[in-house]
Amino acid sequence: LTHVLAATPESDTSRIGMFGWSRGGMMSFITLRRFPQTHGLKAVVVGGPGTNLVQGVIDRPELNENWSKIIPGYAEDRNAALTDRSVLYWTEELPRNVPILLLQGMADWHLRPEETLELAVKLQNNKVPFRLVAFEGAEHAIREHHDEKMRQIISWFDRFLKQGEELP
Repeated sequence: LTHVLAATPESDTSRIGMFGWSRGGMMSFITLRRFPQTHGLKAVVVGGPGTNLVQGVIDRPELNENWSKIIPGYAEDRNAALTDRSVLYWTEELPRNVPILLLQGMADWHLRPEETLELAVKLQNNKVPFRLVAFEGAEHAIREHHDEKMRQIISWFDRFLKQGEELP
C-alpha cells in the first residue's frame, strides 16, 4: 500500500487513513487483519460494514448466488469462506494501534445493525480503539443524516491524520 502512495509526491505515507462502506467496510477489516503492520495507517472509518456474512446469507439468501461468484473457496466450503471475511469471528486479530470509527444506520435493512453493536462489544473486549456512532432512523447509506455523517468522517481523519492525536 505505502509503495503505491509513495509514488505520488503529495502523499504523506506516515499518515494514511482507510475508508470503506458496506462491502468496503468488510474489506477494510480484512486489510487490517492481513496487513496489521501497514506502515502509516493511522485511522479507519467504516460504515454499514458486513461483519457477519454467515448470518448475512441466512438473512438475505439472494446473496448466496452473488457470493458464490466473487468469494474464493465459496463453492468448496461456504461457511469457512464466509467466516474468513466476517470480522466478528476474528476481532482479536485486529491491531490495537489503529482507531476505528464505526458508522451505523439503525434502520439498515441491508445489514443487521445489531451486528455492528456486537462488533463494538468485541472491539471493547479486545482493547481495539474505536468509536461507534449510531444514526437513529437511518438506512444503510445514512442519507437521512448526511451532513452529520460527513462531519464525523472528516473529524475522525482530522484527529488522527492531520492533528496526530494519540489513541483514545
